[in-house]
This record gives sequence, C-alpha cells and structure tokens, in this order.
Amino acid sequence: MVTGSDVTLRRVIEGDMFGVLEEVAVKAVAAGGLAAMTGYRGAWKPQAALEAGKNPSTYADLYSTVSIIRTLNDLLSPVASQLGCGLTYLAEESSDSEKIKRLRELLPSSVHHGLHCPEDFFQNLGLRVILDAIDGTGNFTRGLPLFCSALAILVDAEVRVSAVYDPIHHVVYSATLRGPSECPEETAEAWMWQVATGVRTRFPELSEASVLDHEAIGVHFSRTRKDKLCEFLRPNGDTPGMLERLALASSGVYALNSGILAMTEVARGSLGAFVNTITNPWDVAAGEVLVRAVGGRVTDFAGSSISYYPKCGPTSVLAAGRGLYDHVLRLVTSGA
Repeated sequence: MVTGSDVTLRRVIEGDMFGVLEEVAVKAVAAGGLAAMTGYRGAWKPQAALEAGKNPSTYADLYSTVSIIRTLNDLLSPVASQLGCGLTYLAEESSDSEKIKRLRELLPSSVHHGLHCPEDFFQNLGLRVILDAIDGTGNFTRGLPLFCSALAILVDAEVRVSAVYDPIHHVVYSATLRGPSECPEETAEAWMWQVATGVRTRFPELSEASVLDHEAIGVHFSRTRKDKLCEFLRPNGDTPGMLERLALASSGVYALNSGILAMTEVARGSLGAFVNTITNPWDVAAGEVLVRAVGGRVTDFAGSSISYYPKCGPTSVLAAGRGLYDHVLRLVTSGA
C-alpha cells in the first residue's frame, strides 16, 4: 500500500475543498453518461465490440471515457494546481498499455501523462481518479436499463469523493468523506440530484435494520474466473453454496450486473447488501464512498478495508448497512 505524505488531504480539508471536488465529479459523470446514451439501443448506430470477451468494451465505453477525462482535465487540473499536487487517471479503458494507446489517440496531449494502468497509477500521491464510464456494459449492449457512469477521487491514499450517474433515471448520486484520516466518515455527506427538475436532496442515514429476511441482496456472478463462480454456486461438502445461503436468509437475490449501481442501491436502502467474489478497482470505488457516507460498511470477505492497490487489489467486496453487515459476512464465509 502507498504510504507517506498526506499533504494534499490536509490541504483539501483545511481549504474546505470537498465541495469543489464533488461538483467536478458530478459534472464529469454526467458528461460521460450523456455521451454513453448516444449509443444505447442503437440511438445513433449499433455498438461494435472493441475486443473479444464475454462483456467486451464498446465504442460507447471508449467515447464516454474520453468525455469524462476531458471534463475532469478541464475542471480538475486547476484544482490540482491550486493544491500543488499531481493528477492521474485510471479507467477500465486504461487497464493495459494497448487500451491507453487507444485512449491517447482521442485525447489532447496534455492528458496523456496522466493516464495510467493499475501498476503505475498508485505510485503517485495527490489527486487520483478511478472511473468506469459504463459500469454494466453487458446490460448496456443488450439494451437493459441497468448501468451507470461512475468515478471516485482518491485524495493521497484515501478514496474520498464519488459520483454516480444513472442516465436512465437521469439522477446523479454523489458523496464525500470529509473527516480526518482517523475518521473519514466524520461530517460525511451524500446527495441525490434529479437532473431534469434540478432538485437536490440529501441522502438519509441508512437504518439500523438487522432483520435480513426483510431485505434483498445484490450479487454478481463472475464469468472470467471459474473458481470464483464455483465459490458462489457450489456447495462445500454438506454446506450449501453461498448463493443458496444468501437466498434462504433474505427476501430475494438480484444479479444487477452493475456493481456500482448495486452499491448505490445499498446506499439508497433498496438493497440490504451487495456481495461479489471478485472485482476491479473501478467497479467498487465510487460505490464504496456512497455506502460509507450514509453509515454503511464496505469490506472484503475477510472483513478488511478495501485495498485498491494492484498487488492485492479488491478481490472481493461486501457492502451493507451496519445492522446487516455482520449477518451477511457470516453468510459469505460460513462455507469457507
């Protein structure tokens, strides 16, 4: 894990700049989501895959990523200069050198030095942005209305600001963890902006509900790692599989196939929890800030804080309200 200076964080707190960072994040995800919608259900033309795979990126993912990074570069570069820190980006579309090369062909040269793959992204402190232009690409390409544009801003080593845009409902969710390093959730804020009406309302704290059989649980089925899929589905000897345990203990299990959107629903209280056996930084970061900002917990299956650093990475994720968290954690680990 990156350790060392927290100069940027101290400057953000002392300058009361979380509101500025949140506004930038909101504008950037809105720009990305609107760009994505030009390709939804063939609005302009059918979406072609950029590579092979079960859920390959499309041109809509690429152009939405470009739109987000352009907006961030315009609005966040002056903030980084004011803070005297660096500014770097990690996107699903910059997850390897070939993808970075493709992005650079569409972005101004002033942005090129800020694009990083996971191995390099965490080498610098300052302001760092993890983004996913379309979280739920499989849903998007099938015309299913369950996807979003999302980003999180890390201030030095800590994830602190996020915004999620649901373009189907035209709503932007945003949150900030404004407290000191020892208690980031102190004075946290989370907001919901109905873009069409301009109405902006504050999220309430999650209830302390502790009865899981009244709650729905969001899950994600990984198809890229057979062992992780089996961990979800297969029993371990006489112990039921994880999916069966979750289904029997709750009022329903929903596979939304958009981790960020599922975590947003946890923050809203419409899902009691979300679990995933394997994930990526861009599929977790924005949702984590939202859930923690309204009093929920987000950890891996060992109960440890999420790590976004490439040598270990967020290999699993559990997000839940505090009243439900321990119960869900026991369910996902009881077959281990």
